Amino acid sequence: MKIKLQDAFAGCIIFLIVLNLGILNIADLTTLYRYFTSVLALILGVGCLCSARVYSKIKKYCHFMNVWLVILFVFLFIEVFYGWSVGANSLVQNLSYVYIYFWLFLFYPIIYILVCNNGKKRLIYAICGWTIVALLLKTMVWLLYNYLHKDVMHYLLFEFGSEWIRNGFQRIPATCFSGVLVCGMLYAFYNSTKVQIKILAIVIILFNMWYALTVFASRAQVICLVFGISVAILLRRNMGIKKVITYLVFIIVAAVGMSTAYFNEFVRGMSLTTYSMGMRVKEMIYYSDLIKGHWIMGFLYVFSTEKIHGPVGTYYLSDLGLFSKLFETGIIGMIIHLLPFGRMLQLCRKYMKKKNKEFVFAVALMVYTISVSFLSNDIYNFRLLFGFPFILAYYESLRNPKLKVSEENA
Repeated sequence: MKIKLQDAFAGCIIFLIVLNLGILNIADLTTLYRYFTSVLALILGVGCLCSARVYSKIKKYCHFMNVWLVILFVFLFIEVFYGWSVGANSLVQNLSYVYIYFWLFLFYPIIYILVCNNGKKRLIYAICGWTIVALLLKTMVWLLYNYLHKDVMHYLLFEFGSEWIRNGFQRIPATCFSGVLVCGMLYAFYNSTKVQIKILAIVIILFNMWYALTVFASRAQVICLVFGISVAILLRRNMGIKKVITYLVFIIVAAVGMSTAYFNEFVRGMSLTTYSMGMRVKEMIYYSDLIKGHWIMGFLYVFSTEKIHGPVGTYYLSDLGLFSKLFETGIIGMIIHLLPFGRMLQLCRKYMKKKNKEFVFAVALMVYTISVSFLSNDIYNFRLLFGFPFILAYYESLRNPKLKVSEENA
């Protein structure tokens, strides 16, 4: 039986999705998984570029990525060798900062899948399904440890170390596809004709909110999810019954939420006097002083990790979201890392019409991705970067939503 190329790519991508969602973290293999992902991403990406049959079908979607990836990797390797020649880090240490960027080559097999018949639907279903499994698994592990003191799946539980605690509870991060899942459920709510699907979509969205607030303990993610959903709803043209129902659901949930202790704790957590917010202010002051003399190229590849983590070892660049790229790679690097966000805005504005069924998905995902990247989570961090090639490929696929690639020829 002949395996279609689309199916082969989809199988590889779904396997990597499962691997990077933490579902298989039964041993201390996360670093190995990341290196494996880099190797396979490079093989798949280069394979797509070198295959005339594949590249002829995706060429029109690849111009921006081709140019951007060349610029990005030239800059990164200049940073690596510049830091090695003048800084405190070894060449191996500096290269360790770069290898996860090879995950961006997954853009090429993903865009091929998306432009094939039913490819977009199949891949988004797979992402949402496996993300739900991962979040449920993490929730179970979190509950067992924090309430029953059972250490199940140790390396999933302590992904960020045993000190990653808030309000007395061990935290477990969300997934790189949590935003895709919530936006996918928003799409399902708006476009499904089945009441059961609408109810299920609302339940999954609320579950994600609860997970972000309780298990992940990230106020920033909650704010960005709500912001993304709200902007997508408000930008729709007609105030139909679906929008009225959506507003009512949000108002009811908000009213209930604001009457709980969770909300009071949430508001108190926004104060600069809290440990989390206060630490970010200290980090910003420290890194602003550290970057003096390094504004052009940044200091990530020059200074040792001990110096970057601060005098008591508690400062982390990742706490500053995408602003960390200014300190890590300087003004030039910051501009290069911002280019994909400008591309997303350009494509969404040009090709996503309000009457399109995917409007709420595209707008909500774009707003969420941009806002969460700046507010708290650096999307180029190893925890989130794996999801970025899919997001970039999705927006490039908007350029011709009617395109069909014959499965017989695929």
